[in-house]
Amino acid sequence: FYLADKIVMISVIILICLFQAQRFGTDRVGYTFAPIIFIWFAFIELIGIYNFIKYDPMVIKAFNPAYIIHYFTRNKKEAWVSLGGVVLCIT
Repeated sequence: FYLADKIVMISVIILICLFQAQRFGTDRVGYTFAPIIFIWFAFIELIGIYNFIKYDPMVIKAFNPAYIIHYFTRNKKEAWVSLGGVVLCIT
């Protein structure tokens, strides 16, 4: 199997388990899948830290509010459109 095939199979197995466990109630499902979600977020955090260290740690400069002011004064309406896309991705 390729890695993508394994990922799909694991996802299908998790979904089947999730739908089978639904009949026991949402509290049982939440209790069962909480460790899976914790592991998922831990991997996302580790990958983020790895990429932050490996590539450019200066990305932290993006939190400076002066950059967003400059972005909006430079791009006008297009800045608001791109902000809408960012908010949509976050939610």
